[in-house]
Amino acid sequence: MKYFFKIVEDIFLSTKARNIAIDRPKNTYLEVPYSQKNLAKTHGARWDSTKKKWFISNNLDITLFEQWLPCKKANFRAEYFYFAQTSTCCYKCCKDTQVSAIILLEGFEAVDEQAIDDLEAREDSVEITPFCSQDYLSLVSYITYISPEALDEIDKFTNYIFFQKSYSSATGYSYYRSLCQHCNSAQGDNYIISEYNSAFFFIDVDKFTKIKFYKINKYIEVCAGSNSIGYSSDNQFRRSNIYNNSKL
Repeated sequence: MKYFFKIVEDIFLSTKARNIAIDRPKNTYLEVPYSQKNLAKTHGARWDSTKKKWFISNNLDITLFEQWLPCKKANFRAEYFYFAQTSTCCYKCCKDTQVSAIILLEGFEAVDEQAIDDLEAREDSVEITPFCSQDYLSLVSYITYISPEALDEIDKFTNYIFFQKSYSSATGYSYYRSLCQHCNSAQGDNYIISEYNSAFFFIDVDKFTKIKFYKINKYIEVCAGSNSIGYSSDNQFRRSNIYNNSKL
């Protein structure tokens, strides 16, 4: 009788193991920009020639690939954007370093949260995320996702290493931040964007004239934790300065 129960137990455990193997996806697919493919490969990612995507197996540490995990939902998108660069004093080594930010121009689209709330109130399923056009410039920050094609272009302006997604103890999650060119310390968005009179949120007009705005003619999607309603207090000055300093 014991032998019979042992056989039943073995069959049960074997079936359970097979079901777990079936239910658990074998691979996790990544969104790796071309400029970062070698780094992903170094960490252990492999190329799926059929799907034309990089992937990792479940036995690898997924935290190494966090910056390339697919975004669940982008909340801003635009046909093109401006990549802004200026210099500031590194909070750690106190040397001047380049810092960067993404600016979306009038006509960009944002997730229509009100439309989603209305659908959910009627208990309707939200199958397609509704977006609505915006009539102002916006500086986006705390970005956790950038579409690969746009990120490829951004990498060209930062030597592929000085604008990276990394963990922030202040926010409790990883997001894209500028890195100091001297000590490699992350310059958080709270320091270069949100803080009063910072590199991109200034009261001194001279700071604005030092910012270089590079027009990137690539479609972009981002998932950002915050965005400004407008950029610069003087509309006419803002417009002329952007175009005068653009690298078209």
